[in-house]
Amino acid sequence: MSLRAHFGPGGFLQGEVDWPRGVHALMGPSGSGKTTLLRHLAGLGGPGPAVTLDGSRWQAIASKPLPPYRRPVAYVPQHPSLVPFKTIASQIAWIQPGKSSLAPPVLDVSALLSRFPKELSGGQQQQVALARALAADQTVLLLDESLSQVDQNQRRRIMQWLGRARPAPWIVFSTHQLSEALQFSDTVTVIQEGKIFAAKTPDLLLQSPDNPAMARFLGYCGSFPAGDGRHILIHPARTLIGAYPGLGLVLEADVHSLPGPGPLERRWSVKRQGNTVSWQGVAASPVDRARAITLIAAATVPYSLDSQEEWP
Repeated sequence: MSLRAHFGPGGFLQGEVDWPRGVHALMGPSGSGKTTLLRHLAGLGGPGPAVTLDGSRWQAIASKPLPPYRRPVAYVPQHPSLVPFKTIASQIAWIQPGKSSLAPPVLDVSALLSRFPKELSGGQQQQVALARALAADQTVLLLDESLSQVDQNQRRRIMQWLGRARPAPWIVFSTHQLSEALQFSDTVTVIQEGKIFAAKTPDLLLQSPDNPAMARFLGYCGSFPAGDGRHILIHPARTLIGAYPGLGLVLEADVHSLPGPGPLERRWSVKRQGNTVSWQGVAASPVDRARAITLIAAATVPYSLDSQEEWP
């Protein structure tokens, strides 16, 4: 049972995506095609891909697509399309009349029900738009950066609730926050310049980024040769300064650091076998020099990644 879209040659998007039931993140730089993909799934993108849900065909490359109103989809764009002349309560109730509760408590819209959209902040409007989409009680929930204006703590609570409550069998959300995609999704699909890469679990994605651009997008900052033409990627958040054999892969190296531009930052340089990887980050280590680093869940790939942060 899956939600699937296949894009043939000739269009901007290339490749295919296949999502089982669950919560799925879309990641990619601005303009990579995330919104285009979501609009095609919702039936708003015009002809092009073949889209199916559990074998039921929504559209095909050479046939008339199923119109949006016949698809079991609730779509929430980044900019909420709330009805300006209706109160929040009336437009949510209009989606599903007689519903006993207008919105999940986590959305915190109970105090907003008598207001009109123009009286709300951007973050409040986005939460209302999500509440209205949930009231539709559809099989597929598409969220296109739909919480981008919600404050970080509230946004985190909503994402945790979506992952726990699973209000729709399929939830697909696009985001620019890597930590959000890795923490709150069952799979992550990366799109680069219209090319759709296969959906992977967060752990597998970090273990095997498909190319150097994707590795940098995921936060890797350089690599060291591992032999046989392969390279070990270095990620600041997955690197411990010093040797800790029980926690990961230990690499002998000359490690030193200098104070960074901020009071809690340091600039790290790791030299190994004539190669150097440098980065700037939070000063989490109690030491500023070491003879080794430890890589947590080390990623080994068939390409090199030059360090972009060089300093003496």
